[in-house]
Amino acid sequence: MLYQPVLLLFSAFPTPAEALSNQPCNRLLSTILALAIGSLSFILLGFNLWSLGIYILLYVPFAYLFGWEIGITPSTVLVTHLLLAHSVSWSLLANEMAVFLIGTGFALPS
Repeated sequence: MLYQPVLLLFSAFPTPAEALSNQPCNRLLSTILALAIGSLSFILLGFNLWSLGIYILLYVPFAYLFGWEIGITPSTVLVTHLLLAHSVSWSLLANEMAVFLIGTGFALPS
């Protein structure tokens, strides 16, 4: 799939020091929050652009509130995968977490 290379580009850290700081943890927490809000939005409102808009209206302020804004772009990419699949099944959510971990893992310096 094309998802991992795209997410890798969004997950790259500007400096090695940032990669070794708490930024990976912030991205993980941001992703969990995004998938939770996105799932609730799609379950309650259906799989449409209005639901995605509600997700963005809720998620972005919370991400900034918690200081997790570094994960807004990659997390939103993962939520759009839920929209395109018209599903929030546990297997799809697990797949999205795996995509996140692979993308972020490759973005960390070796």
